[in-house]
Amino acid sequence: MKREIYEELNVRVDIKKPLGVYWFYSEHNKHEVICSTFLCTIKDNCVIDISQNPADEKITEYKWVTREDIVSKRITPITESLMDLLLTSLE
Repeated sequence: MKREIYEELNVRVDIKKPLGVYWFYSEHNKHEVICSTFLCTIKDNCVIDISQNPADEKITEYKWVTREDIVSKRITPITESLMDLLLTSLE
C-alpha cells in the first residue's frame, strides 16, 4: 500500500493501523467493491500534484479537512461508518 500511495500521489506514508474492510455494491456501474481502509500519516511535508496521475483517474481536486469538516460531510452509509471509525481511532 505504501508503494501504491507513493506511485499515485508521490507521498510517503506510515501505516498506523487497519480501520476495517467494507463491501458494497454499486448500482451505477454494477460492480462489487471491497474497501480495505487504514489510518496513515504522511512522513514529511509534501506537495501533492494531482496532475501526476499515472492511472489517468478523474481527480479534479483534493483538500485537507478538519474533524468538523468530516463530520459535516457524511454522504453515504459506508462513508458515515468509515468516518465514525476514523474519528474514534484519532481520539
